[in-house]
Amino acid sequence: MAEALLNDIVSALAELTDEVNNMENNMNYYQKNMTKKIQIIEKKIDTKNGKNLDNQVWINEYFTWMHMN
Repeated sequence: MAEALLNDIVSALAELTDEVNNMENNMNYYQKNMTKKIQIIEKKIDTKNGKNLDNQVWINEYFTWMHMN
Protein backbone atom coordinates (compact mmCIF):
# COMPACT_ATOMS: atom_id res chain seq x y z
CA MET A 1 0.00 0.00 0.00
CA ALA A 2 2.77 2.46 0.90
CA GLU A 3 4.54 1.72 -2.37
CA ALA A 4 1.38 2.42 -4.38
CA LEU A 5 0.91 5.70 -2.52
CA LEU A 6 4.52 6.65 -3.17
CA ASN A 7 4.09 5.84 -6.87
CA ASP A 8 0.98 8.03 -7.00
CA ILE A 9 2.87 10.89 -5.37
CA VAL A 10 5.79 10.55 -7.79
CA SER A 11 3.37 10.45 -10.72
CA ALA A 12 1.51 13.53 -9.48
CA LEU A 13 4.80 15.39 -9.02
CA ALA A 14 5.87 14.48 -12.55
CA GLU A 15 2.57 15.79 -13.94
CA LEU A 16 2.88 18.96 -11.90
CA THR A 17 6.44 19.47 -13.11
CA ASP A 18 5.30 19.07 -16.72
CA GLU A 19 2.48 21.55 -16.17
CA VAL A 20 4.82 24.11 -14.60
CA ASN A 21 7.26 23.69 -17.50
CA ASN A 22 4.42 24.19 -19.99
CA MET A 23 3.32 27.34 -18.18
CA GLU A 24 6.88 28.66 -18.20
CA ASN A 25 7.21 27.96 -21.92
CA ASN A 26 3.90 29.71 -22.60
CA MET A 27 4.97 32.73 -20.55
CA ASN A 28 8.28 32.93 -22.41
CA TYR A 29 6.47 32.73 -25.76
CA TYR A 30 4.00 35.41 -24.64
CA GLN A 31 6.83 37.69 -23.51
CA LYS A 32 8.69 37.30 -26.82
CA ASN A 33 5.48 37.86 -28.76
CA MET A 34 4.58 40.97 -26.76
CA THR A 35 8.10 42.37 -27.12
CA LYS A 36 7.84 41.91 -30.88
CA LYS A 37 4.43 43.62 -30.98
CA ILE A 38 5.69 46.53 -28.88
CA GLN A 39 8.67 46.96 -31.21
CA ILE A 40 6.34 46.96 -34.22
CA ILE A 41 4.14 49.60 -32.61
CA GLU A 42 7.14 51.75 -31.67
CA LYS A 43 8.44 51.52 -35.22
CA LYS A 44 4.99 52.29 -36.62
CA ILE A 45 4.69 55.40 -34.43
CA ASP A 46 8.23 56.55 -35.24
CA THR A 47 7.71 56.00 -38.96
CA LYS A 48 4.26 57.57 -39.07
CA ASN A 49 5.04 60.71 -37.12
CA GLY A 50 8.79 61.04 -37.36
CA LYS A 51 8.98 61.20 -33.57
CA ASN A 52 7.74 59.46 -30.46
CA LEU A 53 4.28 60.35 -29.25
CA ASP A 54 3.41 60.91 -25.65
CA ASN A 55 2.79 57.85 -23.50
CA GLN A 56 -1.00 58.05 -23.52
CA VAL A 57 -1.23 57.91 -27.29
CA TRP A 58 1.28 55.06 -27.35
CA ILE A 59 -0.75 53.12 -24.77
CA ASN A 60 -3.95 53.66 -26.76
CA GLU A 61 -2.21 52.41 -29.90
CA TYR A 62 -0.93 49.38 -28.02
CA PHE A 63 -4.36 48.41 -26.69
CA THR A 64 -5.91 48.92 -30.11
CA TRP A 65 -3.29 46.58 -31.55
CA MET A 66 -3.98 44.00 -28.82
CA HIS A 67 -7.72 44.15 -29.38
CA MET A 68 -7.28 43.56 -33.10
CA ASN A 69 -5.02 40.54 -32.60
